[in-house]
Amino acid sequence: MRKRTYVTVLAAVAVIAGPVRAQQDLDGIGHVEGRPEARVQIIEFADYSCAFCARFSRETLPLLRHEWIDTGRASLRFIGFHNTYYKQGREAGRAAECAAEQDAFAAMHDLIYERQTAWLSRGGARERFEEWASELDLDTAAFRDCWERDPGRKLLERNTEIARDMRVRATPTFFISGRKIEGALTYAELREILEALFDSRTAEGSTHIHD
Repeated sequence: MRKRTYVTVLAAVAVIAGPVRAQQDLDGIGHVEGRPEARVQIIEFADYSCAFCARFSRETLPLLRHEWIDTGRASLRFIGFHNTYYKQGREAGRAAECAAEQDAFAAMHDLIYERQTAWLSRGGARERFEEWASELDLDTAAFRDCWERDPGRKLLERNTEIARDMRVRATPTFFISGRKIEGALTYAELREILEALFDSRTAEGSTHIHD
């Protein structure tokens, strides 16, 4: 299994939000994939039981990774929080954080969204996620110990408070270099936004060098 490295530490387009928590205040929050110093910074607030979040993960994220994150042009900070009535979403967050302790957050994140229908309809029991941990070649004893300690509960509670502070009302919600966007963007929609930001920042950098 190829592990994608995360560092532990967006259907409609919305206008830029009002005053929100500064992006730098999110250092150490969520899980960052890609170069932290990348020119374009993407922050995603998502609920594990959100169907639109799952669609973004399955359809858009692979292309975002291939063309932007893996090439160093953008980074993605994923912040999981609880925004629906599905209690199983909390259990999925619990599993993701336990996988993160073994540097496998991305792999578990992807499985959670890929198999969302199955675990939502049948419940988010520990045994199910433990099977997935084994499938990902994780230490299941360590995963079980983490499940009992449940660091994910406090992290989800903290992230939910941060989401409220930043006026996040829909899932997924993205902040792309400060611009707030709501909904499961298609890759074409997201790419248009990213290219405009990347080109403008490249132009700013070129002007600065010229001066």
